Amino acid sequence: MMYSGGSEMDYKLAYLLNEPNKKYSFEDIQKRYGLSKDQLLKETGGLITNIQEDEFHLKHISIEAFTKASLELRDEEVFVDSEDRMKLIFLMTYSKLDELSVFHFQDFFLMSKGTISADIKALRTNLDSFNIELIYNRKLGFYLKGDEIVIRRLAKNFISSMFENQKAKYYLLVWLLENNMTLYAFIRDYLTQTMHGQKIDFVYGRLDEIVYFLAYTAKRIKEMPLKYMEDQKFLSELAIFPVVEKTCFEVFQSDNQIEVAYMTTILMTIVQGDLADPSFTFILQDAASLIKNFERLAAIHFENYHQLLTNIFYHLVPTYFRIRFGYSLPNPLLLDIKQKYRDIFQITMDAFEEVVGKSVMVPESEIGYLTILFGGEIYRINKGENYENLSALIVCPSGISSSLILATELENMFPTIQFLKPMSISELSETDAGTYDIIFSTIPLISEKKVYVTKPLMTAYEKNVIINKVQNDWILPGVTLPNAEEIIAAIRPYIHYKEGVNREKLLEVLNHKFTKLFEHKEVEKPLLKELITEDTVTVVDHVEDWKAAITLAANPLLRQGKIEEKYIDAMIQKVEENGPFIHIGPFVALPHARPEEGVNEIGMSILKVDEPVNLLDDVAHPIKLFICLAAVDNDTHLKALANLTNILSDEALLDRLVNAINPEAILEVINEGEEEE
Repeated sequence: MMYSGGSEMDYKLAYLLNEPNKKYSFEDIQKRYGLSKDQLLKETGGLITNIQEDEFHLKHISIEAFTKASLELRDEEVFVDSEDRMKLIFLMTYSKLDELSVFHFQDFFLMSKGTISADIKALRTNLDSFNIELIYNRKLGFYLKGDEIVIRRLAKNFISSMFENQKAKYYLLVWLLENNMTLYAFIRDYLTQTMHGQKIDFVYGRLDEIVYFLAYTAKRIKEMPLKYMEDQKFLSELAIFPVVEKTCFEVFQSDNQIEVAYMTTILMTIVQGDLADPSFTFILQDAASLIKNFERLAAIHFENYHQLLTNIFYHLVPTYFRIRFGYSLPNPLLLDIKQKYRDIFQITMDAFEEVVGKSVMVPESEIGYLTILFGGEIYRINKGENYENLSALIVCPSGISSSLILATELENMFPTIQFLKPMSISELSETDAGTYDIIFSTIPLISEKKVYVTKPLMTAYEKNVIINKVQNDWILPGVTLPNAEEIIAAIRPYIHYKEGVNREKLLEVLNHKFTKLFEHKEVEKPLLKELITEDTVTVVDHVEDWKAAITLAANPLLRQGKIEEKYIDAMIQKVEENGPFIHIGPFVALPHARPEEGVNEIGMSILKVDEPVNLLDDVAHPIKLFICLAAVDNDTHLKALANLTNILSDEALLDRLVNAINPEAILEVINEGEEEE
């Protein structure tokens, strides 16, 4: 199993292109770089010439042309905007690969002196907030002055921010290749072989970004070594530290222990944690706390707890290092995640904040990835097991979160296919091909099985294309639904577009409709204000105890027939068995039980008690607001609970809620809270 062309082949060609006039041996290339004769002939696009038995030459190709081919750029000329030019000027200076002047930047970007001067001015303004100076000296050219650890952090984050932009990536790679043709290839080869050799699980899809950063940092490790590193003792005790130590010496010729500790933080941003590593016990505990918080705030219970705990732990390990050391991880799917999983996103954010504290700034991009882990598990529970004959693998080298995004999308699109757990490329190579029929992958693969290449989150059009392909290949061979473009082409002579409507708009609507035909139709999720109404709110001065409070809070739902009497008993029993887990905020409790324990219809009700009631008669858990929840599944009530957590996280609204003197005041707060979202 291997990539069907693309980056793996292209980057290794740099070794050969470094000596374009040399006579090469197919056998030697196979031994040194693992590239077979068939691969070379297929992937080099006609660069091989003068083939004589085992020997050949390579035609000359410019670095620019080679880079465009590597990144599959078709443009004759490649330009980037001023923001990316500013970042690239910083990175070129940071790399110390050449003595740079304004003229160098003009020549590299093919821009005027005025444009480059404006970019440099904007960059200097940007750097002021980091206490970094971009200084020009006639003898030294441009150089950076400031705290080296801050300079490196900014360099890494700049590279991360540009990595989804192929045109920006083009300039990143051209600059490296112009100054050292094989540096990138050497670092990537060494890291890949070392990680696999040491059986270190890492996110293959993010390795490239790390390689770029280390290639740009190589000279600074020697010439601008770090003077300090936070958490050096902790880092030196990690299982990966000796591996990084050897890497630092063999790749960068440095045995500086501070640099080894620093490089450890970089590599740990793509390494999945080891459950057996005692250094990560605190992260495992945080993962357990996060799940517990989510269950409490979402009023659900994850049956597949241990698998979810493992997935959360694997993701939290690199997340910890990114947050702790200030490394960003752009999430290109964030907007889609926030739209599609808005309720789960809000609850995840609140649950994670309880783990790390409000003082820790957690980027929304990280919350987005965690949202998918929870959302995927909720969907799996609601969907139940599938025992159809057709089985499929999901391959995604970009990490657990992206894998689960894709899994959720595909399971929703193809409910009759049994999907095995998402896996990495290395896991795929070790999986018995007899256990699956087809593969869905985010990268091209060569396999004896049918491979469908897709994205983690697809547009309606992309979903429709995949649905048609699978429908044609597997479900009804020879019979497939017409796609939107075919329908429009067929009826075009008979239709007239209204003002404001064009072909693209019609395509968008049709693709959306087609996708819905195959996806599970989502049950409408009610808002909090639709569940909490005047006849479900009770305000009293005093109740006898917490059991009486839960009973009184649930009475409106009992009268409406939404719950049975046994559901009230189940809510009380849950607290007696599991402790005060329903205490979700200051003076607020969320009594609930399982849907199968007496729920007939989704509902919520509120009891406000003027005199606090101690949950389990414990003074540490005073409650004034009992919000009773009757959920019919693990998902339908989440929008309402997301509304609730939004209110509870606002101190002013929370204070008004727990001190409300009548139902009208409570309903007013709920309406205001939803309007602020």
